[in-house]
Amino acid sequence: MDGTKVCPRCRETKPVAAFSVRRMAHGREGRQSRCKACRKIWDTIHARKHTRKLRVDGHGMVHCGRCQEWLHPDWFADHAHNAGRKQWCCRLCRRAYDQERYQARKAAAMRAIWEGTVR
Repeated sequence: MDGTKVCPRCRETKPVAAFSVRRMAHGREGRQSRCKACRKIWDTIHARKHTRKLRVDGHGMVHCGRCQEWLHPDWFADHAHNAGRKQWCCRLCRRAYDQERYQARKAAAMRAIWEGTVR
């Protein structure tokens, strides 16, 4: 291989270094199909399209996407402090979600230690 690759989006031949590394099965490494510049454009468009929007009713109450309750905006944590966006679920649901995730990871780690797969 001569160290170049063609981006399918912009159809330009670029050095392999212009394509991000991605991990593949069995610990092998490969390269993304799109160049870094095209991938950045795609990520920006995709992120805008799939960002969850908070549902607000006529009284200023916000809908929690997890417990389905309508709550005051103060019940929602800041997601991006500089952008003024709020999380899609309320603080109580977020706390429960974090706790569930912590317990699952802790159980998996303990199971790995018990089975001897972790040194």
